[in-house]
Amino acid sequence: MIKRIEEIIHNSGLNAKQFAEKLGVSASKITDWRNGKTKPTVSDIIRISQYFNVSCDYLLTGEDRNSDLTDDEQELLSFYRKLDLFNKGKVIGMLTALVQSPSVFSAEEKVI
Repeated sequence: MIKRIEEIIHNSGLNAKQFAEKLGVSASKITDWRNGKTKPTVSDIIRISQYFNVSCDYLLTGEDRNSDLTDDEQELLSFYRKLDLFNKGKVIGMLTALVQSPSVFSAEEKVI
């Protein structure tokens, strides 16, 4: 679980102190987790889950058992989670533009 939390910290572009501030915990608490002195509480896990939009299942087990996402969607989400906030914004902007633009091909046309 700690490795997944550290991965989230790294992928978010935050350092441990900034991460702790976002969660409303002390930086020393994060250090204690890393050193194995303490473990995140249920409340900590829920806050991490909500703030970083990951499931508690993922934090605890590394798997998102309740996901109804296809393999493609899970892969896209995995890539997205690795981006910093700036690049996440760019992706959202590009996806918004793609969804709002008229399709070049009709449903009957085949792409070769």
